[in-house]
Amino acid sequence: MNLSHQFRNLAFIAVSLIAFTACQNNDEPGSFDQTDSQFLEDNATAEFLFEDALALGVAAGNARAAQIDGFGGSGFDENEDEDGGVFGNCAIVTFQNIENVKTVTIDFGTEGCTGFDEKVRKGKVIFTFTARHFVSGSVVTTTFDGYSVDGVGLEGTKTVTNITVEGGNHTHRIVVDAAKLTFPDTKTIEWESNRTREWVQGANTPLNISDDVFHIGGTYSGKNRQDRNYSMTSTTDLEYKASCRRDGFRKPSAGVVEVESSNFPDYTVDFGSGTCDDTYTVTINGQVIVING
Repeated sequence: MNLSHQFRNLAFIAVSLIAFTACQNNDEPGSFDQTDSQFLEDNATAEFLFEDALALGVAAGNARAAQIDGFGGSGFDENEDEDGGVFGNCAIVTFQNIENVKTVTIDFGTEGCTGFDEKVRKGKVIFTFTARHFVSGSVVTTTFDGYSVDGVGLEGTKTVTNITVEGGNHTHRIVVDAAKLTFPDTKTIEWESNRTREWVQGANTPLNISDDVFHIGGTYSGKNRQDRNYSMTSTTDLEYKASCRRDGFRKPSAGVVEVESSNFPDYTVDFGSGTCDDTYTVTINGQVIVING
């Protein structure tokens, strides 16, 4: 499988995550609206951009598979992106192995580099590997140096540990520390998360992403662009189906999250029980609001 396909395979979940955004039905009572859902939107934006970076790292790691797995050279190696523009034809991919610390750096330059997904990236994304992403027990750490995507700057550290048990589904623990996103209008999101992602269906058919299903559960916290602190906990794992996205539905097909925030009542979001649709419910102050129903 070439790197473009590998990138698309990992990027599916990142693209799906942006769909957390809630919108109020005009026919529903006005106790929950777009402004109230800013916590969901900003949390999804942060997760999307950090998952996008991980997808880059998985593709870059596979491009350096021999070196990371210990069968290639050590020291320093550099080349331009050779897989038809996965990272952008102007990106420089560098590998270093110093005292068995294996580092892959993707340098998009200061002018910006457009990838196959039409996103413009600048700066550097730096990945350290104990082994590649899908090797049980591996740890992949992501950091940034002057990095931005379409004008949104990223800071922080993401650590992904493969906790797959023998015979089980691919499962990763994902921890993000001290993340900060800075937007062109200078507004910021501060974000941290600790969650587990299980690839419950489709891992055995890598050339067909339409059957992929992921379950994600854990905690999120931070400060949104309205300068309000919040925390989110998935009380039931969120389910993401590639088939739902193929049919035009971008929200989770199932799962429940609880949201606590400053200056706003706590509420619960229920995405249903597995059906591909954009309908979900918000429960706030004892009132159940059906969104897009």
